[in-house]
Amino acid sequence: RDASYEASLLSQEEQEKLADTQVVAPPGEGGDGNAGGENANTANRLQILQHIYTRCQEEMEKAVPPGIGLLNKLLRTEIPSIRTNQIKHYLTPQPLTVTTPDGKTVELKGDNQKSLVSIEELVSAMEHSVRQIRTVENAGGTDRMTAAGLVENIRQVAMEARFVIGTHYGPDSEEVKALEDGLQPVFRPDSANSQFVKGE
Repeated sequence: RDASYEASLLSQEEQEKLADTQVVAPPGEGGDGNAGGENANTANRLQILQHIYTRCQEEMEKAVPPGIGLLNKLLRTEIPSIRTNQIKHYLTPQPLTVTTPDGKTVELKGDNQKSLVSIEELVSAMEHSVRQIRTVENAGGTDRMTAAGLVENIRQVAMEARFVIGTHYGPDSEEVKALEDGLQPVFRPDSANSQFVKGE
C-alpha cells in the first residue's frame, strides 16, 4: 500500500480538504503551461501523503512489540540494501561509542551490548504474522495466491536476517541456530494440521 492507494480511500470531503492544502509550484517549475503546474501539484500532494503514511507507520511501529515493529519496517522497505542495514542495526549489538572533545569517536569495549530487537522477538513476530495470514486465508478473507505471496515476503526477510546474523555471529553460532530452529516449523510445517497451515 502506498500514498496513492491511501489517497483513493479518502472521502469526497477529505479529498477537497487535501486539495485546499496543496503546495503550489513556483512559476517556471513543472514544465510548459498549466499542465506542468498541475503535474507538480499532484506530485506535491502525493509526496505529502507518502510522508504522512510513512510517519503513521513509524509511530505504529513504536507502539507494538519490538519484533512486530521491526518486521513491519522490513516488509515495507523495498530496497534490499536498506533492509540489510536495518537488520544489522536492530538484530546485532550496537557498538558503545563516545565522542571526545576534539571530535574523535572512541569505541568502548564490553560484553554487555544488546541488540535493539532480540532474535526471539523477531521469530515470535514471524510466527504471529504467518498464523494471522493463514487464519484469514482459511476464513475466506483472501485467496491462496495472495496469502502465499505474503508468507513468501516474510520468508525472504527471514533469509536476509539469517545471512546478516550468520555474518555477524558466525554460521554455526547459537544465534543462527535459534533463528533456524524457531522458524523451521513456520516455513516447513511437519503437518497439514499445523497452525502455520490452517491458522488459529
